[in-house]
Amino acid sequence: MKPGKIDHFCDQLMTLALWLGYSGNLVQEKASVDITTDLRNAWASKAPLPDEYLEYINLLPQTGHQLVDLASFNHPVIREKHDPLPEKTDDR
Repeated sequence: MKPGKIDHFCDQLMTLALWLGYSGNLVQEKASVDITTDLRNAWASKAPLPDEYLEYINLLPQTGHQLVDLASFNHPVIREKHDPLPEKTDDR
């Protein structure tokens, strides 16, 4: 999974689970192995995690979006540099 692509990741994971007939712990393990380290750490701090794998996968994007929002909130704002006003000289 790439940062900021949690929705696509979960959609692909559920599509594969349906095609292959996977469910339960197998889908949860696949999700937890393939998510980013930041998301894995945030996910581990949530307690309790849902037991049902569909609820588990549905909650994962919410956590991912919270991380993206937090990262964009903490991102420094770069302001345009303006030329300083010319210094006034006393040329009398």
